[in-house]
Amino acid sequence: MTDERPKAWWTEPQVDYFCLDREDQYVYRYRTHERAIQELKTRKIRMSPFAELNDPKESNNWRFDLTSSDSRQGFDPNVEREIEESGTVFAKAHAKVLCVTLDDASAVGMGVENIWGRGFSRPRMWQQYGENYRGVCMIFDRVALDRIVQAARPEGSVLMAGRVIYGNTPRVFRLSFADHPFMLDYDRVVAAGLQQAVFEHVIRHRDRLFFEKAIDWQSEKERRWVIWDNTHSELFLDIGDALKGVIVGSEFSNDVALQEEFQDLCAGDKILVYQLHWRNGSPDINFLRLPTRATSRGG
Repeated sequence: MTDERPKAWWTEPQVDYFCLDREDQYVYRYRTHERAIQELKTRKIRMSPFAELNDPKESNNWRFDLTSSDSRQGFDPNVEREIEESGTVFAKAHAKVLCVTLDDASAVGMGVENIWGRGFSRPRMWQQYGENYRGVCMIFDRVALDRIVQAARPEGSVLMAGRVIYGNTPRVFRLSFADHPFMLDYDRVVAAGLQQAVFEHVIRHRDRLFFEKAIDWQSEKERRWVIWDNTHSELFLDIGDALKGVIVGSEFSNDVALQEEFQDLCAGDKILVYQLHWRNGSPDINFLRLPTRATSRGG
């Protein structure tokens, strides 16, 4: 006689932590435990202003030089001053970005060592973004999250998405002026105004400006969505059904009440919270605790 009772949802994880079909199946976000709880409660994640990111190319002001089809003419000092004062503001302030990390190709399959290639097994990212191992790694279905970002794109805005390319910005560009990411067309600024000229410029050079970081960051294997929108100062995305897994760090709080609150918040998405441990420096995971409530948003 077979047992036909339905299985408890926590016995069937939505993420297989030990086997991966393809490297772009999931994306990962490292959070402090407080920010993760806030996002689980509000069911929203924030797209950050581009200037809040970490690479100097992202956080520092860009310095644009000028080029003109008429090499004999001088540049209007007022235009030069406007570009110096406002060029970076126009180029960056309208860009909101959602950054995630991907699995490595070495994670595909079911080998014993494949866990090292998973997006949740990055020691430096746990230390830097995951509250020094006390934080959380939230796991999203990439296709579902992409759908959510597209649905949230404001009318009239521009959506850009893709993997980050890692390369050090040359101190001297050996490019034509038309291909130079930091060379503005003076004639276009005069004809269309600074904001329109900058908009056209950043869209043309989107890859070099918004999807390139220094080689030092390459272990993050980052993917990002960028929305250029000059209407909203911030953008928030509904989590929807994109969240598929949650892992807490090895130094996550031992406070039972906090652990129960955290697990119960995840129970609404039928997610059992796991904890990542480092056994002699090697990653290993186990569930944090069973939920105190059995219900979920799906019933």
